[in-house]
Amino acid sequence: NMFLKRLNIEVGETAFNGLEAYQKYRESVFKGEPFDLITMDLEMPVMNGKVAIQKIRELEVKRRLQPALIIIVSGNCGKSEMHECLDMTGPIRADAFLKKPLALEELKSVVNGHFKKTIK
Repeated sequence: NMFLKRLNIEVGETAFNGLEAYQKYRESVFKGEPFDLITMDLEMPVMNGKVAIQKIRELEVKRRLQPALIIIVSGNCGKSEMHECLDMTGPIRADAFLKKPLALEELKSVVNGHFKKTIK
Protein backbone atom coordinates (compact mmCIF):
# COMPACT_ATOMS: atom_id res chain seq x y z
CA ASN A 1 0.00 0.00 0.00
CA MET A 2 2.76 2.43 0.98
CA PHE A 3 4.79 1.48 -2.12
CA LEU A 4 1.81 2.04 -4.40
CA LYS A 5 1.33 5.52 -2.95
CA ARG A 6 5.05 6.23 -3.41
CA LEU A 7 4.57 5.36 -7.09
CA ASN A 8 1.62 7.79 -7.25
CA ILE A 9 -0.87 4.96 -7.78
CA GLU A 10 -4.24 5.67 -6.24
CA VAL A 11 -5.16 3.06 -3.67
CA GLY A 12 -8.93 2.69 -3.86
CA GLU A 13 -9.55 -0.10 -1.37
CA THR A 14 -7.67 -2.13 1.20
CA ALA A 15 -8.81 -5.56 2.35
CA PHE A 16 -7.72 -7.40 5.48
CA ASN A 17 -8.58 -10.93 4.33
CA GLY A 18 -9.10 -12.79 1.07
CA LEU A 19 -12.90 -12.83 1.26
CA GLU A 20 -13.00 -9.08 1.79
CA ALA A 21 -10.62 -8.60 -1.16
CA TYR A 22 -12.90 -10.62 -3.42
CA GLN A 23 -16.01 -8.82 -2.17
CA LYS A 24 -14.43 -5.39 -2.76
CA TYR A 25 -13.41 -6.42 -6.28
CA ARG A 26 -16.94 -7.71 -6.93
CA GLU A 27 -18.43 -4.42 -5.73
CA SER A 28 -16.10 -2.48 -8.03
CA VAL A 29 -17.30 -4.61 -10.96
CA PHE A 30 -20.97 -4.00 -10.18
CA LYS A 31 -20.29 -0.25 -9.89
CA GLY A 32 -18.87 -0.42 -13.42
CA GLU A 33 -15.37 0.51 -12.24
CA PRO A 34 -13.43 -2.76 -11.85
CA PHE A 35 -10.00 -2.43 -10.28
CA ASP A 36 -7.19 -2.62 -12.83
CA LEU A 37 -4.45 -3.44 -10.29
CA ILE A 38 -4.63 -5.83 -7.34
CA THR A 39 -1.86 -6.79 -4.94
CA MET A 40 -2.51 -9.90 -2.89
CA ASP A 41 -0.73 -11.84 -0.18
CA LEU A 42 -1.24 -15.61 -0.18
CA GLU A 43 -1.33 -15.96 3.59
CA MET A 44 -4.57 -14.25 4.62
CA PRO A 45 -7.31 -15.12 7.08
CA VAL A 46 -10.87 -16.21 6.19
CA MET A 47 -10.01 -16.95 2.53
CA ASN A 48 -6.42 -17.36 1.34
CA GLY A 49 -5.02 -15.29 -1.51
CA LYS A 50 -5.04 -18.12 -4.07
CA VAL A 51 -8.77 -18.75 -3.60
CA ALA A 52 -9.53 -15.01 -3.68
CA ILE A 53 -7.60 -14.54 -6.94
CA GLN A 54 -9.24 -17.60 -8.48
CA LYS A 55 -12.69 -16.15 -7.67
CA ILE A 56 -11.64 -12.78 -9.14
CA ARG A 57 -10.48 -14.49 -12.34
CA GLU A 58 -13.74 -16.47 -12.56
CA LEU A 59 -15.75 -13.26 -12.24
CA GLU A 60 -13.64 -11.56 -14.93
CA VAL A 61 -14.35 -14.41 -17.35
CA LYS A 62 -18.05 -14.53 -16.47
CA ARG A 63 -18.46 -10.75 -16.95
CA ARG A 64 -16.04 -10.62 -19.93
CA LEU A 65 -13.83 -8.07 -18.23
CA GLN A 66 -10.31 -6.99 -19.09
CA PRO A 67 -8.22 -8.97 -16.56
CA ALA A 68 -6.77 -6.91 -13.71
CA LEU A 69 -3.03 -6.87 -13.17
CA ILE A 70 -2.67 -9.15 -10.16
CA ILE A 71 0.61 -9.07 -8.27
CA ILE A 72 1.17 -11.60 -5.51
CA VAL A 73 3.43 -10.29 -2.75
CA SER A 74 4.35 -13.13 -0.44
CA GLY A 75 7.10 -14.61 1.64
CA ASN A 76 5.88 -18.10 0.65
CA CYS A 77 7.90 -18.45 -2.52
CA GLY A 78 8.59 -22.09 -3.27
CA LYS A 79 9.07 -22.86 -6.97
CA SER A 80 5.96 -25.04 -7.16
CA GLU A 81 3.89 -22.33 -5.44
CA MET A 82 5.13 -19.67 -7.85
CA HIS A 83 4.55 -21.92 -10.87
CA GLU A 84 0.99 -22.69 -9.76
CA CYS A 85 0.18 -19.01 -9.27
CA LEU A 86 1.77 -17.79 -12.52
CA ASP A 87 0.51 -20.59 -14.81
CA MET A 88 -1.56 -18.75 -17.44
CA THR A 89 -3.57 -21.92 -18.12
CA GLY A 90 -4.34 -22.48 -14.44
CA PRO A 91 -7.13 -21.08 -12.25
CA ILE A 92 -5.09 -18.28 -10.59
CA ARG A 93 -3.20 -16.68 -13.50
CA ALA A 94 -1.37 -14.03 -11.46
CA ASP A 95 0.76 -11.67 -13.53
CA ALA A 96 3.69 -11.43 -11.12
CA PHE A 97 4.96 -13.01 -7.92
CA LEU A 98 7.15 -10.71 -5.86
CA LYS A 99 8.99 -11.90 -2.77
CA LYS A 100 8.83 -10.22 0.61
CA PRO A 101 10.53 -8.04 1.58
CA LEU A 102 9.32 -6.19 -1.48
CA ALA A 103 11.68 -3.90 -3.37
CA LEU A 104 10.10 -0.72 -4.74
CA GLU A 105 11.98 -1.08 -8.05
CA GLU A 106 10.54 -4.59 -8.60
CA LEU A 107 7.00 -3.34 -8.13
CA LYS A 108 7.63 -0.34 -10.37
CA SER A 109 9.06 -2.60 -13.10
CA VAL A 110 6.01 -4.92 -13.05
CA VAL A 111 3.54 -2.03 -13.13
CA ASN A 112 5.42 -0.23 -15.93
CA GLY A 113 5.60 -3.46 -17.91
CA HIS A 114 1.82 -3.81 -17.78
CA PHE A 115 0.48 -0.29 -18.16
CA LYS A 116 1.31 2.08 -21.00
CA LYS A 117 1.94 5.01 -18.64
CA THR A 118 5.43 4.93 -17.16
CA ILE A 119 5.72 5.54 -13.45
CA LYS A 120 8.79 7.48 -12.36
